[in-house]
Amino acid sequence: MEITYSIFLLAIGLVALLLQNNQLVQRISISLGAIGVSCFLLRGFGTDASAPLIHLSLIALVLSAFLFSFFHSKWFKYTGMVAALVALLPIGARVNYFDFEISWTINIALLPFLGALIPFLSKLKAHYAEKWFAGNGAQFEIAVQLLYTGLMVFAATFSAGYFGVFLVGLGWLASGLVLKDNREMNGGLVFLSLAWVFYLVKSTELAPDALLRSNLFLGMFAGASIIPWMYSYTSKTTRTLLGILLPILVLVGLISLGILNQNFGGIPVIVGALIGSSIALLVTNSSVFSFVGLPFVLIGLSHPFEHLLTPEKLESKSMLSVDIAETTVPKESFFSTAKAIPLSDAQAGKWKSKLANSKLTFELGPDGNKTEGAFTDYDVTLVVDEKGNPTSISVKLQLASLTTFNDLRDESVHGSDYVNVAKNKTATYQSTGIKAEGDHFLVDGTLTFMGVSESVPLNIKFLAAGKETGKDYLVFIGESTVDRSAHGMRSDAKIGDIVKVSFEIAVEKE
Repeated sequence: MEITYSIFLLAIGLVALLLQNNQLVQRISISLGAIGVSCFLLRGFGTDASAPLIHLSLIALVLSAFLFSFFHSKWFKYTGMVAALVALLPIGARVNYFDFEISWTINIALLPFLGALIPFLSKLKAHYAEKWFAGNGAQFEIAVQLLYTGLMVFAATFSAGYFGVFLVGLGWLASGLVLKDNREMNGGLVFLSLAWVFYLVKSTELAPDALLRSNLFLGMFAGASIIPWMYSYTSKTTRTLLGILLPILVLVGLISLGILNQNFGGIPVIVGALIGSSIALLVTNSSVFSFVGLPFVLIGLSHPFEHLLTPEKLESKSMLSVDIAETTVPKESFFSTAKAIPLSDAQAGKWKSKLANSKLTFELGPDGNKTEGAFTDYDVTLVVDEKGNPTSISVKLQLASLTTFNDLRDESVHGSDYVNVAKNKTATYQSTGIKAEGDHFLVDGTLTFMGVSESVPLNIKFLAAGKETGKDYLVFIGESTVDRSAHGMRSDAKIGDIVKVSFEIAVEKE
């Protein structure tokens, strides 16, 4: 269903761009596109019972504004605000949008109405700026709309989370439709684009540093460049080939760089393109050209690329009551905050790892350029003495199982410039001493990797013990750091030399 929505939005966007001089096509496209985006955003509500009523009321809002756009009486120019009042229908509903609780009160229901007011308030201010201060009314209107956009995004997210931005956008779109004004329709689309940005960031679970990477700014400026690029061609033939298709193909190429390296392209480029094109839409004062199709093209492209570029996840079923991957505690803080369990003589003996319930991951690189990876094939042996003290930990890693969740990059990492898997089949770790340190244990040991043995300390903490399918199990977590350059790899500040290792290991008693 999601890919159907993507194709639908992409097709609508392209039709609107190719037939941008046809006002009816623009109004139909923007109405259908807004409904399509609304269908996508519904995923953020989960299974809330009130979500369908909210969705239907918003569809009714858009369709009402579209129908009002066929009337030409001077009073009908205000019917966008009337259409926005349809959002009052779900009053009393309670929903969660990506865990943000929304009570559909009068304040929330009037967000579309406030959005519908923006065109009139900005024109009014521009009129008096021109009349009283001899200012440039058109430029002042742009300035006011930029300011209103910032204020309304802040107010909407404060009141109704990211979905509030979408509500304001629908109201602005409603006024744009009945006014049949390209600039006002563009203004509403800015809010829809920003609502989609928030949705994309939440639904793809982008790493916190993903929005610090340079590819976000690459996308931002590339997205902003599309508007003047399209605007620069006046011939119908050249505008279609060079002003519409070519910049979109260039942007697709930039996004696709994420297939080679997550720091070059990918989802941050799409996010940046939506933000950049939104700002450009607001500052472009054109009643001749319509760009209403562009946001729908970008949104339509984002979902297929989301699936193509989102890194794989380790298939590991945690035996902890709280999965590290799902906890809201930052990963780097989990070790220090997790509650340890004591070991006793009941755990004495030899324990072997359960691969299906374990994970061993790593990351390296500076902020904004991190590379994450994991090992998927390894053996861990733990020995606990009669007093319940761990006395030995040994690990054997199959180096061919090292993955960075990118096939092209993995091919390079496995090659002779890095791990050289053809020559180095395994790496081993053997503890030389274990001592208690508060609620956790400090392990001294030797890592043998690529023919070089180095002393590497580990911190481990036992979090769970129990019995499953008749067998005793323990779960412990740990962390360490390894200097890869100490094992024969060339030092590189861009890639990073210090590898942060973390693990959650489930072991069964032999």
